[in-house]
Amino acid sequence: MKIGHVLMVVWGVLFATQIQAMEQPIILQCTDFKGGWDKDDRSLLVEPTATYDGSIITIYSEKTWEQVSIYVVDEAGNVQYEVTGISLSGSYTFSLADVPQGVYTLILRTEMGQYEGDFSL
Repeated sequence: MKIGHVLMVVWGVLFATQIQAMEQPIILQCTDFKGGWDKDDRSLLVEPTATYDGSIITIYSEKTWEQVSIYVVDEAGNVQYEVTGISLSGSYTFSLADVPQGVYTLILRTEMGQYEGDFSL
């Protein structure tokens, strides 16, 4: 009977840890659309998406974007993370482990426009 209780406690701890480690979406909105494709009822809009899991940020794209700049800005407007001139295809992951807790804005600048989304660490 004791082993059953121990296993139940261990399982509960593992399950609780799994719940906290789930990716949360960062809702990106295009704030500066530059155009570049024809409007068509059949066209699908391929925009980047992003998630965060603790201090790990992942950006996903089904399209290859050239000359992408990524910024993470705090509420005071201070840049906490910056990378420029990269090619984004598939996924790009980076860590904000050294950044204090707070509310931040993820900014992606691409040839098609600028995408922004807020998240909290």
